[in-house]
Parts: sequence; structure tokens; C-alpha cells
Amino acid sequence: MNGFYERAERLFKDRDTSRLQFTKAIGMPYSSLSAYWRSEKMPPGDVLVKLAEYLRVDLDYLVYGRNDPLKSSKALRQLTEFASRYSDEQILEIFGATKQYVLMTQMISNKKE
Repeated sequence: MNGFYERAERLFKDRDTSRLQFTKAIGMPYSSLSAYWRSEKMPPGDVLVKLAEYLRVDLDYLVYGRNDPLKSSKALRQLTEFASRYSDEQILEIFGATKQYVLMTQMISNKKE
């Protein structure tokens, strides 16, 4: 199965979650997902898409193993985890406040000169 199950298990471990938590999150019976794992048959497309979203990876990586997100920098993973805790609006507010802070600091610095 070209490493699909190994990648998925590694991602579950890295994300500190499990197949059981995934099935609960999407409302799928655990036995259904386990049947795919036991038979090593690829789950249907809709389950693959939900799994990729749940594990926060590209479907391309999950299915084919291209562009391994676990090899990316630790900082990028930390930023992704940070961002996952907030809505888009909250992130815009955070970065907007940061930009305002930087601009204020620059203005104060320019006045001192």
C-alpha cells in the first residue's frame, strides 16, 4: 500500500491523536476504519480527504508520501499548531496587533533620533 498506513500511523502519533479519536470526530464507526487497516485496502476518497484534514497534511502526502510535513522545520510545525488554535479572524487580529506594535515602535524610535 506504498506506505499509506505507516504514514498515517506516524501522523497520528506525531499529532498525539488516534484512529478512534478520528472516527469520533467525523462520526464514522471505528469498526469501519479498522476494516480498512486490517485489509490494507485504501479507504474511500471522502474518508481520505477527512483524514488528511484531521491530520493537517496534504492528501498528496498522505496517499503518495510526497512532501513529508514531518521533515519540515520544527518552527513551521509549531506555527501550524499555534494557528490551529485560532479562527481566521483571531489570527488576523493577532497579526494586526503585532503590525500596529511594530509601527508604533518604529515611530517612537524615529522620534528619539
